[in-house]
Amino acid sequence: MQTEVSCIIGVYNGEEYLGCAIESIIHQTYENMEIIVVDDGSTDGTRDIVNRFTGDVRYIFQEN
Repeated sequence: MQTEVSCIIGVYNGEEYLGCAIESIIHQTYENMEIIVVDDGSTDGTRDIVNRFTGDVRYIFQEN
């Protein structure tokens, strides 16, 4: 059995690159992974990007 891997993405107003970063992780061959996006108070569409990956990504928001 493989060990679970946590991929943590820290982001602040990074909507331009976040979708590609998440897709890159999802397309890895390793099967037992979780993706966590920690948003440090973004004011752009970061949350909307994460919402496109419902079920695949855990989203944590904190005020900047």
